[in-house]
Amino acid sequence: LFGDIYRRKKRLYTIKNKIFPVLIAGILSGGILSIVFINPYDGRILVSEAILQLSGSSGAFPLTPAFKDLISFTIRMIPDYMFELYIGIELYRHFCTASVYVFSRTPNRSRWYIREVLEVAVAVFGYQIIKIFAAMSVTFLRYQIEPDHFGFFLLVFHIIVYSLWVFTVSLLINLISIKYGSNNAFIWIVGIQIFMTALLELVQIFESNLTLTKMFLNVNPIAHLVVGWHTGTIKELKNSLEVTYIRLDFKVTLVTMLAISIFSVIVGMYLVSQHEFLILNANEEGD
Repeated sequence: LFGDIYRRKKRLYTIKNKIFPVLIAGILSGGILSIVFINPYDGRILVSEAILQLSGSSGAFPLTPAFKDLISFTIRMIPDYMFELYIGIELYRHFCTASVYVFSRTPNRSRWYIREVLEVAVAVFGYQIIKIFAAMSVTFLRYQIEPDHFGFFLLVFHIIVYSLWVFTVSLLINLISIKYGSNNAFIWIVGIQIFMTALLELVQIFESNLTLTKMFLNVNPIAHLVVGWHTGTIKELKNSLEVTYIRLDFKVTLVTMLAISIFSVIVGMYLVSQHEFLILNANEEGD
C-alpha cells in the first residue's frame, strides 16, 4: 500500500515538474509577444490580424524581406529559441540518464526513444497553445478583439506550423549533442536559424522572377513561419498580402514541416540505437 502511494506521489511530482515549466514559458512568451508586437492603430484588431502580427506583420503591413523587418522577426522568435534550449537539454539529459540506467537492461532503445519523442511533441504543442492563448488573452485585456471567419484557421495553422518547427529544432539540438557530445549544440542550431532568416533578404533579388522566388522560399523552413506570406483560397487573405511577389501555399508548408519533423525523428532513432555511441563519447572525453 505504501509502495503504491509512493509511486503515485512520485508520478504526480514528475508530471508537475514537466507541466509547470511549459506552462510558465507559454504564459510569459505569449504575454511578452502580445505587449511588444500586437499593436492595432485604432484600438480594435481582428483575430487574423493579431496572428499575422505574431509572425512578422507590423500593424496592417506584412513582413518584408528587408533587413530591419528580418531583425524584428528574429526578436519575435527569441521565446521559441529559449524553449528549444530547455527541451533540447531535457531530452539530452534523459538520454544520458537512460544510457546508464535503462539501455543496459533493455535492448529496445527505439521504444524508449519514441516515448521520449512523444513527450517532447506534447510539451511543444502545449507550449504553442498556451503561448497563443496567453497572447490573445493579454491582447483582449488591452484592445477590442474582433473575431473573423478565417482568424481561427490562421490561429490553428500558426500553432501547428510553429509546433512542428520547434519540435524539429529541439530534436536537432539533442541529436547534435548526442553525436558530437557538444554543449554548443544550441548555439549552432540558433545560429543556423538566424542565418536562414538573414538569407530571406535575398528574396528581393529574385522578386522579378516569381518561380525562382517561390523555389527559394519553399526550401527555407524559416519562410514558412511567416503566416502573412501564405496565400490560398481565402479571398480576404489574398487581399491582405501586400508583398505581391511572395506566395507560399498552406498545404506545401504543412507537408514541408511535417516531412522535416519525421526525418529528424528517424535520424534520432538511428543515432540512439547505436550501441557504440557511449563508448565513443567516453573515449573522446578521455582524450
